[in-house]
Amino acid sequence: MIALLIGRLDSIGEDRAVVDVGGVGYLVFCSAPTLARLAPVGDSVRLEIETHVREDHIHLYGFADVAEREWFRLLTTVQGVGARVALAILSVLNADDLFQAIAA
Repeated sequence: MIALLIGRLDSIGEDRAVVDVGGVGYLVFCSAPTLARLAPVGDSVRLEIETHVREDHIHLYGFADVAEREWFRLLTTVQGVGARVALAILSVLNADDLFQAIAA
């Protein structure tokens, strides 16, 4: 299970980044706030990783900090909220706003 990636940022897409670790490029899906916090392409990056292994794919989800990863884990335990929806939620609500939304 992959839990952490430290390497060079190879590229950034709309909802993903590619991190080069020792010559291997890992495609990592990220929330908008995490992508915004990444260093410029070519610089060193560190991402907390949540690995999802299914029959037909292995997906890596990356987070700038442990707190965002924990929110992701919690959101994906809710029925009907998959990894993509959880990332979308984390893209529009920070941890404090998310806590307030759940409390309300």
